[in-house]
Amino acid sequence: MENITESYYVKTLANKLILHGFNSNMNLDVLQTIKDEYLMQSDINVWMIDYKDVSAGPRECYLAAVYNLPAVGKCAALFVRKIIELSEVEVPEEAMHVIGFSLGGQLASQLAKHLKPIKLPRITGLDPALPLYYSTHLNSRLSRNDAKFVDVIHTNALIQGQLAPCGDVDFYVNGGLAQPGCHNSSAPINCDHHMAPTYFGESIRSKTGFWSWPCPSVFDYFSGKCPRQGDHELMGECVNHSARGQYVLHTNSEPPFAQGDWTQ
Repeated sequence: MENITESYYVKTLANKLILHGFNSNMNLDVLQTIKDEYLMQSDINVWMIDYKDVSAGPRECYLAAVYNLPAVGKCAALFVRKIIELSEVEVPEEAMHVIGFSLGGQLASQLAKHLKPIKLPRITGLDPALPLYYSTHLNSRLSRNDAKFVDVIHTNALIQGQLAPCGDVDFYVNGGLAQPGCHNSSAPINCDHHMAPTYFGESIRSKTGFWSWPCPSVFDYFSGKCPRQGDHELMGECVNHSARGQYVLHTNSEPPFAQGDWTQ
């Protein structure tokens, strides 16, 4: 923990913590992009926890990675607790924002549970992992109870990512199942899954914005029952922390992906 104060950490700056998923590490390009976008946006503390040694391997090792997650969350909570204790930010909500991709979204939940009685200001779940978290109790997976505000971006629901809403606000991009432009990929399912952090990374400095509209469920969306009307909410880094419910939006098939405010 003493390494924190020996780093480039600045107590008065906001903190962002990025968590990778299964069989990955913090060198994953889409997560490096998120880090770089934050650092280009403003002076900020960006932290990245690499737990690849207990979450890597072939598909058969996924069960072991899930089993290890509570222990990783406990250790990560010790780190986050220290950061929050040292923080001197003027806006309390900026003390710590955790961004978790795939299994990292479930790790954010474990971290939050071990951090109690401190409650995280915000968790962003980027297509939080579905396998082995489909029917588990809310105490075992990411939910809106894990932070003061939880926003979730769904891009590969029912395959690698959660379908059920798990945040204060859930955004189902292009319906949340598959993403335009990925059908030509050599690995379309992985492409769909990785679009969640891709969209989020773009949202950090986007002047166009990922604007959405309300939709009660994915099934209503694909049944044509969710026309563009009603309240519109911005998805991504600058989401309104008062936003609640489920929303859908469309994106372009290539960057820039944001289509802007559909009400204008």
